[in-house]
Amino acid sequence: MRMHGVRLLAMLLVILLGTSILPLFEITAVSTAAAQEAEPAPAEEAPAPAEDGDVTPPEPSEPTAEEAEEVAPDTPESSEPTAEEAEEVAPESQPIPPYAETEGFQEPVGVVDADLLNLREGPGVHFASLGQYPKSAKVTILARHSDWLQVLAGDGKTGWMIAQYMLFDNAKVAELPAPADVPSATNVLTGTLLLDAAYVYANPDEGYAQVGTLVVSDTIELMVTWNGWFRVRNQSAVEGWLPTSQISATETTLQRVPVSRHIGNNAVSLAWNYVGYPYVWGGSSPSVGFDCSGLVRYVYGQMGLWLPHNAAAQFSAAYGTPIYAMDQLQPGDIVFFANTYMWGISHVGIYAGDGQIIQALTPGIGVGVSSIYESYWYWRFAGAIRP
Repeated sequence: MRMHGVRLLAMLLVILLGTSILPLFEITAVSTAAAQEAEPAPAEEAPAPAEDGDVTPPEPSEPTAEEAEEVAPDTPESSEPTAEEAEEVAPESQPIPPYAETEGFQEPVGVVDADLLNLREGPGVHFASLGQYPKSAKVTILARHSDWLQVLAGDGKTGWMIAQYMLFDNAKVAELPAPADVPSATNVLTGTLLLDAAYVYANPDEGYAQVGTLVVSDTIELMVTWNGWFRVRNQSAVEGWLPTSQISATETTLQRVPVSRHIGNNAVSLAWNYVGYPYVWGGSSPSVGFDCSGLVRYVYGQMGLWLPHNAAAQFSAAYGTPIYAMDQLQPGDIVFFANTYMWGISHVGIYAGDGQIIQALTPGIGVGVSSIYESYWYWRFAGAIRP
């Protein structure tokens, strides 16, 4: 009844005051609705994210033990891999080098990094060669001495190779002990005089001049043999020819003494005639000019020995006795050099004696004379052929 009276009173006021009271009523209703929309969400619902700059973000709270367990796999305490992980990563992060251990060889292993590399009796180019090994041939490294490696080759030979043309693990080689025995520069092919004293001759015949005398106490180096004679030299630099019957030497030494056909001196005499001739690529005659192998081919062709027109092809035992020790060179030996304008055997000349080489050099120089002891030629010397 009371509510009915209130409604009648309201209607009466509307009639008396007109519609001007309605906006006030609507505003009050809208404000009440807006207030209800703006009320905060219940506590169990997450608050709406604030816009940048509106509020300071709350301090992070410590995770519970259960939360920490769930997070731990993604945020490990240490970045160090486990042993199993390290094994899986190792092949990619540590690739196996080409000189790593290979079946039949022991660490550290060396790999030949030249077309042909000499295995020498000692650590120096003046030592005799025990053989040549091709690119990628593997050896076991036994020791290091200066710029040389003592190695055991796959064919069972032990000798020395120059480190410059080898691939190997420096760290492992550095751990090796010092070589037990380093051959001396005087470790050359030697014999003993069977007489108390003997003459040596300028050439291999007693009809030539006597150029010195040897005695039984001398250290006699056997440089070359020809037709029953040795070319010899003693510690006092007395040098000449001596009959082989007057020298005693081991069978191994005798097998290694180079053999000469004794045409070298004539070849040198002829080669001197062409010093100053022009250098012509592919040339092999005085009328045209010479390149390096063309000069050698022409000179020895006049001696009755026909060689191919290619330096690497001329370096063959088919044309004479191989000589690998620089101090065993004789006039007329064909000398070869590696790694000049290209890798491998790439240049050739004629040894004229006293360290001189007659060779076709360059278009600007032509046929000239150089010293084999110049550093450029010395370190590129690969060996010789004695026709």
